[in-house]
Amino acid sequence: MGQRLTRRENWPSLLGEFLAANVDTPFEYGKFDCCMAGIKAVAVMTGQNSKVLGDLVLEGTGADQKYTDTNLSETLDKVSGILGLVERVKKSFDFQLVSKTKAGPGDICIVDTEEGPAFGVLDNSARYVFVPKRPSGWGRLSRTAVRVALRI
Repeated sequence: MGQRLTRRENWPSLLGEFLAANVDTPFEYGKFDCCMAGIKAVAVMTGQNSKVLGDLVLEGTGADQKYTDTNLSETLDKVSGILGLVERVKKSFDFQLVSKTKAGPGDICIVDTEEGPAFGVLDNSARYVFVPKRPSGWGRLSRTAVRVALRI
């Protein structure tokens, strides 16, 4: 069993502030991409350090923790793709895997995008999933794009 994370009492307002603060953030692998945005959303809602959370997820994989566009696929290959990464996150933090119909506000989701599967975060209404997009900011997808979700 992994490290147990708990959402702070005021996590909805913290999540709203996090989403608003990154409206114009430039997309950059290792800083503001779907994996890092997911980790940072969890950090904001739980009060944990995002660097520590990221290190825990990749611990023991041999993956370069400072990934870039050119080695992202290599990093994901080492953990059996994005769904393998979901399994690592689930185990690392004792998150509950929930179906797309049970996904709720603040859940970290796997969604289908034009570029393939990606991590996103459900907003406070649970109607939209926010995923970092190029060149900057958030792509807003309907919750119907959710494949599966992780509940903190």
